[in-house]
Amino acid sequence: PWSFAGKLRRDVTLDYKTAVMRLHLAELQDYMGEQKGLRQFRKHMRRYLSGRPTKQLLKQMMLTDETSELLDLIQHIENHPDLYAYGARPYRTKTETA
Repeated sequence: PWSFAGKLRRDVTLDYKTAVMRLHLAELQDYMGEQKGLRQFRKHMRRYLSGRPTKQLLKQMMLTDETSELLDLIQHIENHPDLYAYGARPYRTKTETA
């Protein structure tokens, strides 16, 4: 999507990516319905988050069947940009850190 905005991948901020993720999800759900749109969107999530330490978070995002849970996980990324910066330490779930 940023290529359509005339931006290079390295120049795209995390905030911009998460905003585009939300919009992409909403548009797919408007077009396909909530569940089909969510399943279709999951096919694109890796590309949105490539190059960032999101392996565990991405796994959670891929397994959810609830739009609200996916939006909460996107919000988590927005609330903790330092965890998802290029070169940051990988995200750990609560069970992995306990």
